[in-house]
Amino acid sequence: MDTGTQKFGGIKRISKYTEENGDEDLHRFVNMVNKEVFLSSKRPTDIQIWLDLVDDCNEYYEELCIYHISLMDDRAAASAFFSLVDALDELQKLAPTPYKKVIKNLAARESYSSWQLKINRRKGNKCLRRTMKYRYDKGYDDYKDDIEGLLLMLRNSRQHSGKWIEEHFVSVVCQHFPKLLADLQKAMFEIRYLPNLYLKHSMGFLKEKGVSPQNRSD
Repeated sequence: MDTGTQKFGGIKRISKYTEENGDEDLHRFVNMVNKEVFLSSKRPTDIQIWLDLVDDCNEYYEELCIYHISLMDDRAAASAFFSLVDALDELQKLAPTPYKKVIKNLAARESYSSWQLKINRRKGNKCLRRTMKYRYDKGYDDYKDDIEGLLLMLRNSRQHSGKWIEEHFVSVVCQHFPKLLADLQKAMFEIRYLPNLYLKHSMGFLKEKGVSPQNRSD
């Protein structure tokens, strides 16, 4: 059927869909959000990352846009992040090449080098400072002042702070590293790990059907 000749009510015709039209729709959507939703307020960093990803109109990142960590509630985002960090730890042992690719990707960002200075200063997050102090008090080697050390410290903060960190983890991390959650998710997506997280379940899309990660068939 030639949709280019269809007429409905006062609409003269429906234009045929093209990738160019689709891209223009995405640009309009992002522009609308920026102007209407955040007209008089500063856009949160994580939402801005997502909007930039959508505005880029890169089909490769379509799945990442749909299940982006910035769209999750705080508990789901924390759970996804910890799962990614645990998976990265396994990759270091079982698949060094993709592990090094992720680390190289993250290490290229200056905000994750010399990260201890941000936490150890007077206004540094108390939860993370306690995690670092615990290691020092136990006589363990200090965390490395690079992205690997940062991820290890954040993973350990979950063990030291219990359920509290699950509820407030996103705020804790974003205080000093507002792009880290999204950066790690994107880096893991680029080595095609993201589907292993069952993000549809994490974001609640499958709850109505009673589908769990254990009984999924896809």
